[in-house]
Amino acid sequence: MKPFTAFAAGHTVIRVPDESALVVQTVSVQVNVTAGHRMGASVQYSSSGQAVTVFLPLHFAYTSSANFDTYHAAAALVLYADASTDIVLSTHSPNGVTGTPFFTVSGNLSDV
Repeated sequence: MKPFTAFAAGHTVIRVPDESALVVQTVSVQVNVTAGHRMGASVQYSSSGQAVTVFLPLHFAYTSSANFDTYHAAAALVLYADASTDIVLSTHSPNGVTGTPFFTVSGNLSDV
């Protein structure tokens, strides 16, 4: 196994490298949104050819001086993502606002 970490800012897709499955061990998320909006998040990925969704509870962290609310989530978990597929973060709110996401995935690559 080989360590793997990827970070996406402003977009929500992390690509699993070709010819390696990814065993995800940690996912962390930050979303900045106009103050007053509530946010939710989920992660979609492919495991053994099946689509999987994991919901992440976002927690309010603070309101910035620029009038943005910041939400965080971090989860220690085990996800098995197929080679050559995308791990996608989806954000949503009751008002349809998506905010600006920051997304980190860490784990280990294993040859397929």
